[in-house]
Amino acid sequence: MAQLDAFFQPQSIAIIGASESEDSMGGLVMQNLLQAGFKGELFAVNRKDYQQVYGKPVYKSIKLLAEPVDLAVICIPTNGILRALKEIADHGCRAAMILTGGASRRLSEGALFVEKLNQYATSLGIRLLGPNCMGIMVPPAGLNASFAHVQPLSGRLAFVGQSVSIGSSLLDWATSQGVGFSHFVTVGERADINASDVIDYLARDRRVNALLLHIESIRNARRFMTVLRAASRTRKVLAIKTASNEVAPAGLPNRQGLDKAFFERAGVLLVDSFDGLFSGVETLMRAKPLYGHTLAIVSNGLGPAKLAEQWLKQNGGQLADLGELQQELGDTLWYSDETQGNPLILQANASSQEILSILKRLDKMQNLGGILWVHTPNKRSPSDSLAAALAPGVKRLYHSVLGCWLGGEAASHARQSFQQQGLLAYSSPNDAVDAWLTMAQHDSNQQLLRQTPSTMELGVQAERETVKHLLKGAQREERDYLTWLEARRVLQCYGLQPVSSQFFADAASLLEAIPSLQYPVALRLVHTQACIPFSYAHDPIKRWRAVAIEIKTASQLMDAYSRLNSEREQRYPKSSTLGYVIQPMVRRLDSLQFSMGVTRDPVYGPLIIFGEGGAAADIMADRRFAFPPLNSRLAEQLVESSHVWELLCERSLQPEQDKERLIHALMTLSQLVLDQPRIAGVEINCLLQAKEGLLVLGAAISLGEEMLPVVSPYPQQLSEGLQLGEQFLLLRAIRAEDEPMLERFFLSMSEEELRFRFFGSRLRFRHQELAAMCQIDYEREMAFVAVTQEQRLVAEVRTHYDLLVNQLEFSIMVAKEYQGTGLAMAMMQKIIRYGKGLGVQAVVAEVMTGNQPMLALARKLGFSVHNEEDMVRLHLQMATDTSAAEGQA
Repeated sequence: MAQLDAFFQPQSIAIIGASESEDSMGGLVMQNLLQAGFKGELFAVNRKDYQQVYGKPVYKSIKLLAEPVDLAVICIPTNGILRALKEIADHGCRAAMILTGGASRRLSEGALFVEKLNQYATSLGIRLLGPNCMGIMVPPAGLNASFAHVQPLSGRLAFVGQSVSIGSSLLDWATSQGVGFSHFVTVGERADINASDVIDYLARDRRVNALLLHIESIRNARRFMTVLRAASRTRKVLAIKTASNEVAPAGLPNRQGLDKAFFERAGVLLVDSFDGLFSGVETLMRAKPLYGHTLAIVSNGLGPAKLAEQWLKQNGGQLADLGELQQELGDTLWYSDETQGNPLILQANASSQEILSILKRLDKMQNLGGILWVHTPNKRSPSDSLAAALAPGVKRLYHSVLGCWLGGEAASHARQSFQQQGLLAYSSPNDAVDAWLTMAQHDSNQQLLRQTPSTMELGVQAERETVKHLLKGAQREERDYLTWLEARRVLQCYGLQPVSSQFFADAASLLEAIPSLQYPVALRLVHTQACIPFSYAHDPIKRWRAVAIEIKTASQLMDAYSRLNSEREQRYPKSSTLGYVIQPMVRRLDSLQFSMGVTRDPVYGPLIIFGEGGAAADIMADRRFAFPPLNSRLAEQLVESSHVWELLCERSLQPEQDKERLIHALMTLSQLVLDQPRIAGVEINCLLQAKEGLLVLGAAISLGEEMLPVVSPYPQQLSEGLQLGEQFLLLRAIRAEDEPMLERFFLSMSEEELRFRFFGSRLRFRHQELAAMCQIDYEREMAFVAVTQEQRLVAEVRTHYDLLVNQLEFSIMVAKEYQGTGLAMAMMQKIIRYGKGLGVQAVVAEVMTGNQPMLALARKLGFSVHNEEDMVRLHLQMATDTSAAEGQA
């Protein structure tokens, strides 16, 4: 039994503290279980002299039970919880749920008490849910081990929350609306079993069509991101996030947008209300795949169509360009001058055949996202009969059609006709447009989910070891920053070009060089505080850059020298002067300054930031951010989201070339974060010039504890070559663009080979299935492929890392002409090395009994073989030395 099965699929439950008193939490839980129709064994445990509770005999201790218990529900005062856990462990139960209300809030120890509970339960071998949780409800299984005040309805939605009060309110609201659940659970904020564990478990349950989340806090953002990305590849996932009280990351004015960006990168739709959760999931479950993000509006009335257009534009949506179709349709359209082709306005009494003909022509358009049909009722076009006639044809279209049926009773029948066919139906243009924007946003998030930035995508060979040496030097000197010279050297090691500069370690050397300088120049005073990124006030007017520019004479330089020293003494009296820098004035009329860098959020970790730079710029107002790792597409989106991008387009004669330079710089910073996780902050002020390109004017780098990005990059470092005779193969992790190769590979295999691989007959593979196989989360699973120099895929080994049991499960296929060549052995050795690197306890697989070549290979590699009915279980314990097995190969 998997670790969480005892919570969600228990066959026996013991209620610790059950009684029939009115204020008994245990009695309430027992009543809910009985009313829900729980079919397993139910035991009442209470140290008082009760004979029975709701018809169940009472035991004074769980240790007195002769039968095994899967789940113990603790409903006693806090001072008895530790004793109860010991008795539960002595009985052999390994799953406990604490429903003692407000346990961590009532005690002075607060969170420390919960931590003590977790540590004690772990020492006893018990997995713990709670305290401060509502319980677990699985309506399809008749399980309601909670103190909920209503019985949830059965459905296909799973809810996971972190707040009892919000969970209770949402359950009440959903029940009143007839919304059912496959699972409903709230977890304590600091529980042993947390939201990540539960989401990971439920995402594998076939009864779950969609996951609805309420998140108050995130304790391990990297793990949470991994779980969300895995879930959102196969399920619709929507979330509400309570705003965090954490401070804003250095270099950003506030935390606005951080939650949204995090969930977007995970492929999750973030909403802001209960209604948004349920309306959003209903929309997504009925929506068809999108082929673009533009909308076509068709209506039999101008006014409602224009309202839809207006609301779409106000909320950032895009109208499709229907100019060619407008010309083709000619006089069949009304108000063409007013609409410019979109919306398409038909005559008021347009028939279902005429409407469907337009919809079919739109359905053939490439890059069109969706279609909005807005119907205005009139005597010659009754809503109910028109909807009934349209629905079957609309259902057969490739694009989603959002039906907006205006009006009362007749329109309600029309909406019902669409909904009964599984189509989208709304009562107002605004609601319909909102639904479309939900679809488009979710699709955008899914596209972000499919982005797989590489660990080595720069095209330049970074001097990583040199940088590591510099960081170790700072660590030895107990500095949390790099000096001005060290920061420049780091950027040079990664291919960024600092502007030519002269550094003077003290005033004497600077003053000696003044007569020989070529003017005009800029003078920078380097002090310890200036070596820390973002060490200035949020108000840009108060920002002091310790720089004097446009110095044209030696006397001006002396004045600047005196002024900067005086200002440093006033502003930063505790900051030591480290030296002076002379730089030539390289700014021209066509120059633009940019600010970019790296910062850290206390919840979400490293961020790449970008925006306008320069002394006069309101740099905080234009700061944009993105989660590393970045590829070219993600970096481009970051650039184009800024205000300074608009300025660049206005002033540059080569905006696309300039954009590529900025993209490369941002990807460089992303790579720096991946390679050097001790770098906590980077701030760079850059100058972009037409001829010279991007020049670094100033840089500051700070250090901290190692911190990894929340998103795992494409593992380029795992690529390796394999020479098989005269044939060279590249063994690497699978990429999203491998989908066509993977499909050809599968279709080239025999029926028996496919049956061995997929445990059943396979004739074809759908795009959605192949995409899921290629667009993987490298933190959770891995697929290595062998590719020839002709770009042909000839082998695939796929693994899944089960976090709950710390095992790596694999499956493997090799093209027929490469079987017996040693390729299968090489692929297996690769996943064994990969598993060893992860620190897994075992590498396992299930193989059909007839797959003798695989069984022979497994035995050769040291796997133990266990027969189980019509299949064989393979197991390689990684605690043993796998080098011996690899050596045998």
